[in-house]
Amino acid sequence: MRVSVLPLDERPVCTTLIRDIAAVAGVTVELPHRDLLSHKRDPGDIEGLTSWLTSRSSDASVVSLDCLGFGGLIPSRIGLETTPQILSRWAGLSHLAGPVHAFNLIPRTPNADDADEEPEYWAQHGRSFHQLSAQLHRERRRGQCAESGSENPETVATGQVAGAVVGTVAGAPLEKSIPQDARRDWIVRRMRQHALSLEAMQMTLRGELDSLVIGIDDAAAVSLSASDAALFSEWSRWAGNASQIMIQPGADEIGTVLATRAIGQLLGGEPVRIALLCADPYGLDRIALYETGIVRDTAVHQIEAAGAVLVEDPAMADAVIVIHAPAETQSGGDWAMCPPDIGEEDIDRAQATARLVDSVGLPLGLADVSEPNGANPALINALGDNLAGLAAFAAWNTAGNTLGTVTAHLVTGVLGRRSGSYDHAAHRRQLAHRVVEDYGYMSVVRSELRAQLGSDPSRHDHIESPREALRFVGERLAQLMGRLPGCEGFRIVPGSLRFPWDRSFEIDFVIEEISEHPAEENFYE
Repeated sequence: MRVSVLPLDERPVCTTLIRDIAAVAGVTVELPHRDLLSHKRDPGDIEGLTSWLTSRSSDASVVSLDCLGFGGLIPSRIGLETTPQILSRWAGLSHLAGPVHAFNLIPRTPNADDADEEPEYWAQHGRSFHQLSAQLHRERRRGQCAESGSENPETVATGQVAGAVVGTVAGAPLEKSIPQDARRDWIVRRMRQHALSLEAMQMTLRGELDSLVIGIDDAAAVSLSASDAALFSEWSRWAGNASQIMIQPGADEIGTVLATRAIGQLLGGEPVRIALLCADPYGLDRIALYETGIVRDTAVHQIEAAGAVLVEDPAMADAVIVIHAPAETQSGGDWAMCPPDIGEEDIDRAQATARLVDSVGLPLGLADVSEPNGANPALINALGDNLAGLAAFAAWNTAGNTLGTVTAHLVTGVLGRRSGSYDHAAHRRQLAHRVVEDYGYMSVVRSELRAQLGSDPSRHDHIESPREALRFVGERLAQLMGRLPGCEGFRIVPGSLRFPWDRSFEIDFVIEEISEHPAEENFYE
């Protein structure tokens, strides 16, 4: 069984993660050669990618519409292509053999004066655009309330989450703080992406796509991204196609989630049943940083996009996802730039989650979304040896990224067991990789590296000469792997360690087993 995937871009979370999780179910994923894909701001070879995609004879295809149209994620944010140009590049999708599962993204408006992944004017006006996005969303909601003659409680609630009403930047009105040409360019880009998402929805309704996920790339509860998502959700509901057209937080993980959906459909049988558990009774009703809605909704969306179903009673489930949720009072920091301090409350919450994990007998995936961009060290310490017995684990980037990864790994494990194609070695490699990367690198070694590099804590850095940095990272990760449950018998393949985008934010490596291990834990029975 083979699934072809045209990924969002060249990063490992968009490519090798899909391949490695599909391998848990014994399924082969075909990906374009790296030379065809983008390199950060440089678009991929669109003609070559189109030729590769249309020449496949796979059982199913998963397609990033941003990659097919623009050549990658960052090119979709900075490219000058028009809507008709992009649609012409999508034209061949209806001729692909087998089911086609596609995804497109609602563009983000990051809260930073940093143009590393955005148009050049973001370096001076990024924070202003972020605030303008929130202001325009509030204006739209106020207009809706005025039309209906009532105040919308949801608007009040999300406004409280997002903070005070925005209208000025450092004492200057927003209209004067952003140059008119930059504002116009930003609006035109958002209009183009909005139109493209609507066209993708029409393609799905016409039967040209078997399923569509519109991902909400890094956003906030009050933002134009949230406003766009609400409009798309209404269209999906009106069309009666919510099971095929899904609007949800996330971006980088969507290819993996849709590949899991494709695998489930190809293998057949009943959908995998998943229950959600959280040690914090209010945790699932909180909004994680960089998300537009509560954690529970994000989890449900990821489960449904993967072709699984949510069940309330764990006794009726095939597997369980335990979520280590955000705290009631969030620091606003993350493990990538400004690592949060671990206090007594964090330790208590981690121990509560660890006790819950210890009590569940079903295959269990653990999603740590307490803070973005890494795993909470208190949780890793509290889990102890139970870390090695998990059926899935993730804690990288946003809650959507993490929950999608855990869901996909968990579902492919169950599907593989049912069909007799389960690959336990692939599962162990994937679990160890996530622990090493999401905790070892993201929460521990990355901050040490950034301190050595003298990186600005408010911006992405750039690593000019990676040799010494890679040596440092490799040595530190090797030290940690010897102490982390489930990672002791693995090593990073020499020469595989690299910085995909020449910065400390993300890393790539290949992991391999180097010693014999006890017999497989029978946690699926």
